[in-house]
Amino acid sequence: MAKNYVTSGDQLDLVAAASNSYVSGTPVLVGIRLAIPLRDSKAIGDVIPGQVVGIWDLPKNTGASTNWALGAAVYWDAATSKVTGVSSGNTLIGYGAGIAAVGDTVGRVRLLG
Repeated sequence: MAKNYVTSGDQLDLVAAASNSYVSGTPVLVGIRLAIPLRDSKAIGDVIPGQVVGIWDLPKNTGASTNWALGAAVYWDAATSKVTGVSSGNTLIGYGAGIAAVGDTVGRVRLLG
């Protein structure tokens, strides 16, 4: 194996800035990547593994144009902390791993990693 290999990159270390900064399963945007904390943080400085790949059921915006088709680009809306099919002003995080209708409150997403 190459001497400079570090890890597969499936996870990022999230460092808690405050007590309870991270809640297991609640998505957080880290730069341009969405991470899913795998456990809760308890104190400042806690290092929490955050999964950045895989298929996840995530909270989704509802309303006009928030839907997506299987394989369509999916974005993170930082204002609502939810995924959406709307690209304008939002961060690309993956693609639809299932169909999401306008009124759906949860959407299945394959994270880009």
